[in-house]
Amino acid sequence: MKARGHEPFFVGTAAGLEAKLVPEAGFAIEFIEIGGLKRVGLARTLRTLVQLPVATAQMVGRLGRSRPAAIFSMGGYAAGPVVLAAVVRRIPMVLMEPNAVPGMTNRWIGRCPRGRWSTSKRRPATFRGGRPS
Repeated sequence: MKARGHEPFFVGTAAGLEAKLVPEAGFAIEFIEIGGLKRVGLARTLRTLVQLPVATAQMVGRLGRSRPAAIFSMGGYAAGPVVLAAVVRRIPMVLMEPNAVPGMTNRWIGRCPRGRWSTSKRRPATFRGGRPS
């Protein structure tokens, strides 16, 4: 990608595996503060609901400055603000779901990308556009 003039960067949380692995691989990473929403308790859910618009606004600004050609997302709670910002900025997205059952972020945003990939043969029916399953 770099040879073609692209400068990929990653987005994640400082507490996630990406905080260590991405810089070790030689890529830039931007950290956001965001947590999960499923099975995390009321306090964590409320904190995440406050963090979500802040992190999304941060990503809207970041994507506006960097003007990426596309977004590639593998889902997860850190992907939520990024894909929401991509929708706002009208940036093409591709979602990749590595799990047999798609996570909440990929289910909710699944109707927006131009491409979807899954590692499971039975997953495509649950990972197409329309209402989240």
